[in-house]
Amino acid sequence: MMLRVKRLLLCALLLLAGYAQAGEADLLARIGGQTREIERLNALPACAPMDDVLALSQSLDEVAHGWFRRGLRTLAMGLLPANSEVDAVSSRAIRDGLLGSLACRLSLKAARLQDEGASSPVERSALIARLDEIRVLERGLQRFRMLQDGRSLDPERLPGAFDASAVDAYGKAWPEGRVQSPLILRYLAHLPPPVLPAMAPAYRETLAADFRQQAIALREALLGEQTRMIKRLADYLAGEVQGDAQLQQLDGWLKGVQASWLPSSVLSNPCEDLRKLLAPGIDDLLNLYGYPSVLASLPREFETDACYRPVMTQLRQAVFPPYGPLAAPDDGRQVNSAIRRRIQEINATAR
Repeated sequence: MMLRVKRLLLCALLLLAGYAQAGEADLLARIGGQTREIERLNALPACAPMDDVLALSQSLDEVAHGWFRRGLRTLAMGLLPANSEVDAVSSRAIRDGLLGSLACRLSLKAARLQDEGASSPVERSALIARLDEIRVLERGLQRFRMLQDGRSLDPERLPGAFDASAVDAYGKAWPEGRVQSPLILRYLAHLPPPVLPAMAPAYRETLAADFRQQAIALREALLGEQTRMIKRLADYLAGEVQGDAQLQQLDGWLKGVQASWLPSSVLSNPCEDLRKLLAPGIDDLLNLYGYPSVLASLPREFETDACYRPVMTQLRQAVFPPYGPLAAPDDGRQVNSAIRRRIQEINATAR
């Protein structure tokens, strides 16, 4: 009954506006069919995959195009009653289906970062990647809030903000043109705000504390590696048998010492390189996203006195009788040739 009343009302409006044309009944039937499909897809589970969200958006797009066909643009954007069945179903689908899935995905990202916490592997690349993940999360939450306040945005910026939100939530963009429906943009520009991602209380404090702990652990591991590998080299030169894994670690360490540490300077060294990589991201977290000040001093953990000088002191003071110091006496930028020759001799004998 309601569907018949709705069709009669639409037909009356069309006649009054001078838009009565053959085929309008078929058009309305298509809109009705897409509306039922929207109702079905609106039961998407939380954190729906992108393909399901795209299917929902396609049905919304079909409804919007149906309204615009045959001169119905004015009806779609202004004359359709705000409490109509189509408008109510579509608005709910956009809020709970599309935006709800985006919000849920962002919440999952935040929860995963907190669950990993300070137990994540302490490696240089992992630390840098984690900082980038936190920045991406915050950027995504910020852009989602822009969508929430879409009514204050320039309408021309809405499509770009909505497209960017897919990258934040799913790690990839919407297929080109798939989520540019006028119906979706109308919702973002005029209707009540969407749901916000559910975030754990004080999640920024948790992420900041864990990241600081990881960074300090990485510096301590860097210092500890020198102590451990210097002893291993001493044992190896003294004739202690080493396993294959230990030999590979020793070889990798010596190559790193030769390539990165001995030729380094106060202004250019692995500690300073890491400090430079961390500082901009930490500044963003502090100044753009309101992270606690516990992060402010973190880059100093990799400054000269805290990181570079302690490493170089160990390397410069390492001596292996009767072969001499680790650094060549005549060229401190090179590993001592006597040590290199002895390692080659031991390796040849082992074969």
